[in-house]
Amino acid sequence: MKTNLKVTSLLTLGLLLGTTIYGQKMMETSAASEYENKFVRALEKRDFTSASESILKAKEFIDQASINEETKNSVKTLYYKAFIYVGLVELTKSYTKDESKIKEYQNIANENMNLVYNNPNTKYKTKVQDYIDQRALQAFQYGEQQYTLKNYENATFAFIESNNIKKTIGLTMENSAINAEVSFLTGINTYLDANKTDEALKFAEVFKSYYPTNRKVLLSLIDIQFKKSNLTEYEKLTDEFSQANPNDSVNKKLYYNLATSYLTKKEFNKAESGYKKALSFDGMYIDAIYQLASTYISWAMDLSKEASLLPMKDPKVKLLDDQANKTLLRGISALEKYTAVEPTDKAALTTLYRAYSRVGNEIKATEVKAKADAIK
Repeated sequence: MKTNLKVTSLLTLGLLLGTTIYGQKMMETSAASEYENKFVRALEKRDFTSASESILKAKEFIDQASINEETKNSVKTLYYKAFIYVGLVELTKSYTKDESKIKEYQNIANENMNLVYNNPNTKYKTKVQDYIDQRALQAFQYGEQQYTLKNYENATFAFIESNNIKKTIGLTMENSAINAEVSFLTGINTYLDANKTDEALKFAEVFKSYYPTNRKVLLSLIDIQFKKSNLTEYEKLTDEFSQANPNDSVNKKLYYNLATSYLTKKEFNKAESGYKKALSFDGMYIDAIYQLASTYISWAMDLSKEASLLPMKDPKVKLLDDQANKTLLRGISALEKYTAVEPTDKAALTTLYRAYSRVGNEIKATEVKAKADAIK
C-alpha cells in the first residue's frame, strides 16, 4: 500500500509540474496568437481599437512568459516580446505620445531583438534580421528622398535613425553616418546663408547629441556662436574641441579668434589667456605673438590712463603705475620675440623702442630705433 501511495504521489506531482509548465507555455502561445492573429490583422484592416486591445492582451501574456523560469529564455518568448513591444511603441506614438513610455518600450524591444539575433536558433534570428534590414532601408530611402526635396533636417535624422535601427542588433547601416553628416552640413550652411543662426544652432545641438565628438559639428557650433558674438559659449566649445582633437591644426586659430574678440572688447585678461592657448599649440605662431604684445601694450596704456585720472596722492596711483610697467615689460618681451622673426617690420620696431623709452631703458630704445630708422 505504501508503495502504491508513493507511485500515486509521484504521478500526481508529475501531472502538477506538467500542468504548470504547460500553463506557462500557453502564455507564450497566447501572446503569439494575440500578436499574429489579432493585432497584425487588425492593423492591416486599420482597426486601431481592436489592435490596441490585442496588443495589451499580448503584453500581459508575454510579460508572464518572460518572468517564468521555463519560458523566460525561450527564443520564441524573446522574439514575441520584441515585436509586441514594437507594437506598443507604434501605438503609443499614435495615441498618448508619452515619451517616457515610448523610450521604455523601445528599449525593451531592442534588448529582446538583440537577444534573439544572438541566439543560435536561425529561424527567429533570420526573421529579426529581415525586419531590421527592412526598417533600416526604409529609413535610409526616406533620408535620400528628403535630401532631394532639400528638407535637410529630416534627411539628417532619417539617416541617423537608419543607423540606430541597425545598431539594435550590433550592426551599422552602410553610408548612413556619412550621409547624415553631409545632410547636416548642407542644412547648417543653408540656415547660415539665410542668417537663421537660431535655427542653425538648434539643429547643430540636436545633431551633437548623436555625435558628441564629431569634428564638423563642433566646428559648426563654434562658428555659429562666433556669429552670435557669444564668446562664453565659443570658448567653452573651443575647449571641448581642443580636448577631443588635441593635434588639430585649427586649434590655434580658434583661440586666436577668441582672444582677438576679447581684445576688441578690452577684456585684456581673457585676451591674454586666449593668445597663450593659441601659442600652446604653436609656440611660433607669429600672429599670436604679435597680438599678445599688442594686448600687453594696450593693457599697460589703460592702466596708466586709469592712474592719471586719480588724485596724485591716491595710493592706488603707484599700484596702477607698477602694474602698467610690469605689463609693458611683458609686451616688450613678446615684441622682442616677434621682431626676432620679423626684423623688417618697422611699425613693430617703432612700438618696441617707444616701449623701452617708457620703462626708462634708453640704451635699448636707441638700439631698436636705429633698426627701425634703417628700414626704408
